[in-house]
Amino acid sequence: MNPKLKIFLYGLCIFAIYIVILIILRLTTGNFPEDVEFFGFFTRNDIFLGLIVAVILTLSHLRRRKLK
Repeated sequence: MNPKLKIFLYGLCIFAIYIVILIILRLTTGNFPEDVEFFGFFTRNDIFLGLIVAVILTLSHLRRRKLK
């Protein structure tokens, strides 16, 4: 498989896990934001935070792989 595709899929999986955890936390606590913009669950800040987390963890993963 193409190495760049693997990197993209790794980041996409991290983002998906973040979204699932966010949905579970919102459903269990009942705390929904007032200014939802995406699918009735997410604000713009949630999406940006998820992207930042995915990028940081993907870069960390790549760096760890290069050190081995």
